[in-house]
Amino acid sequence: MRARALGLSLLLSVGCAREGATPGAYDASARESSRIPGGKRCLRLLSELGVEHVALKARSRMQTPVRVTGDIGGVTYTQGGKPALVCDCRLALALHWAAPVLRSWHITKVEHFGAYADRTTRRGRPSLHALGLAIDAARFEFPDQSVSVVRSYGHGWGDGCASEAPALNRIVCGLRNLRLFRELITPDHDEDHRDHVHLAIVPL
Repeated sequence: MRARALGLSLLLSVGCAREGATPGAYDASARESSRIPGGKRCLRLLSELGVEHVALKARSRMQTPVRVTGDIGGVTYTQGGKPALVCDCRLALALHWAAPVLRSWHITKVEHFGAYADRTTRRGRPSLHALGLAIDAARFEFPDQSVSVVRSYGHGWGDGCASEAPALNRIVCGLRNLRLFRELITPDHDEDHRDHVHLAIVPL
């Protein structure tokens, strides 16, 4: 166990290496989330999967808003250290789909900057946050330490899939390989995302 913890610490602290081109922030071919239903069917599936939640009244552009009150597939999403996640039901199902990637690293908590936010993009279009279909993950809770994106994401590792890449990069690689997230934006893409990983699914 001690050797494993040491190995993890080394992976988390790796700085800069060069490993090919960084994948684009937007992937039109990542359409697995289009299979996730909305509305009452989504709420029913969320209940069947054991995700504790409260259905909310309509909020702006969000079609099926929920407040998640428990973990999602063994991963708890927090803000300010407390469980908190308001999003569209479909994003909650997507996070359940993605949970095995995080659990394979024994991650139990993800601190985020927010999911639903009624705002537009710089081009004036509704952000996927405004639809409740995006989340900004800032910190990941490993068994032996809590790791922030701003300090531990390694710049310049391309797709981050190399075995010697930092842990956070390899986690992002696993999430990208699900073909679930239409938008997957990291600190490698721009300064706006220097401290978080943006994950968003396609609207129906």
